[in-house]
Amino acid sequence: MYFVGLGTVSANAIGYSAGFVMSFFLNRRITFRSKVKAVSAMPRFAVVNGIAYLANLATVLLLERVLGVDPYFAQAGGLFPYLAIGYLGSRYLVFSDATEASRVGGGQ
Repeated sequence: MYFVGLGTVSANAIGYSAGFVMSFFLNRRITFRSKVKAVSAMPRFAVVNGIAYLANLATVLLLERVLGVDPYFAQAGGLFPYLAIGYLGSRYLVFSDATEASRVGGGQ
């Protein structure tokens, strides 16, 4: 925000957009060691991250504009809902091998 002179919303959107693709592949391979096909997981990952981002943005705006928290601290506060929703959604909806098996009709 400071070095480029961006507003809260623009800085927030650029920051989270920049890490989307890297996050997908690192989480799929390393965090969850999932065998789910990338082509089927990517749309679910996009939805989960979209919801996480909206929760992040709502938190940032609430902290900054309603509660008067400094914008830099508000950005930090927005990480908590983003991380919680992103992790839980990825774990149970995106990269779960059970989710993939039930999607293709082979779940047990």
